[in-house]
Amino acid sequence: MTAPTRPAAAVMRPLRPAEQQWVFDPAMLERTPSRADGISLEEELERRKEAIVFMRSLWLRVAQYIKPPREDPESYLFKGPLTAAATLVHRFFMRRSVKDFEPKLIAPTILFLASKVEEDPMRLRHIINACLQKFEPGSPIWEPQGDNDIQPLEHRRWEKELLAIEEVALEALCFDMIVEQPWPILWQAVKGLNTVWDEPESSAAAEARAAANGSSTQGDDASANGDPKGKSRATEAVVCELGWAMLNEGYLSPLPVLHPAPIIAFAVFALVLAMVDEVPVSTATATAAELGDKFGLDIQFDEAEGAKGTDVAAVKDAVRQYIEYCDAGIIDKGLLQYIVSEPTGGKPQVYHRRLKLTSAVNGGASGTSPTANGRKK
Repeated sequence: MTAPTRPAAAVMRPLRPAEQQWVFDPAMLERTPSRADGISLEEELERRKEAIVFMRSLWLRVAQYIKPPREDPESYLFKGPLTAAATLVHRFFMRRSVKDFEPKLIAPTILFLASKVEEDPMRLRHIINACLQKFEPGSPIWEPQGDNDIQPLEHRRWEKELLAIEEVALEALCFDMIVEQPWPILWQAVKGLNTVWDEPESSAAAEARAAANGSSTQGDDASANGDPKGKSRATEAVVCELGWAMLNEGYLSPLPVLHPAPIIAFAVFALVLAMVDEVPVSTATATAAELGDKFGLDIQFDEAEGAKGTDVAAVKDAVRQYIEYCDAGIIDKGLLQYIVSEPTGGKPQVYHRRLKLTSAVNGGASGTSPTANGRKK
């Protein structure tokens, strides 16, 4: 595959200098150290993905060592280290070649670093035990019962290698471990979503809307902006659950180093709406635009364009890249079956507001807050 293109630069809040160094133009994917070593972009992205998949497997193994027992390791609260680590993997390989670092070694090293930064530290001993269980089945793990317990040679070898790579990783990452994550942004933006969906439109209103768009309300494809009942099926709970899953998939791709976190969060929100309500992405983006300010972006709803604002181009770019990485198999290709094709021909699309925005959306529903920027509140 070729590196995704960015058709137009978008403007959002000014990035801090420390943030700017970690948001790359897509063309830079063709200029990484791996390319200088003769490794194709496709192979590099697969190696990055392999490292991130290894990290997830190791984390599930490490969770068994944590006492008292944690919440379900699949829960939102304890995923901060995983998502931060995935971003750090992509940052690392923008500065170092995959030729020089095996995924099975970079995965535990970056996971260890991220866990310390995310204030959810994992013991290196537990991570090494997980590595032995996964990569060297049958090798003795180390659970010292006293100060005189001897560390197995296999465990000592892994410890030496990981600590050496940790120094290289810190240097490549410029000792900058701060990662703004899309998940807390999405979670906060959709608080109270259930209270602002408009009521189903009447048959007369549906007919008028369909006529304006040159379509029909008859048959299985009849919908009010895509949903047969006119009111979205995208509840707050559904958006959070599916949004987290799609963000988690997105970390397998280099999206975290191509766009700032608010852009990714909004793009995933639009994709979730498109999939849940079975509407074209353009229609879903128009609906998402009604909450654009909740993401800290310059995006507003517009009847003619669907969405307008200085950040729209970047969001559309991120959505397109997400779909491209699905098609390439970096992100789960099965997601493509839920993407509805854009309408072709006919009259220009007319977009309609679907939210009745009040102060309720600023309140939100009850529940446990996820981490903010990866850190527990």
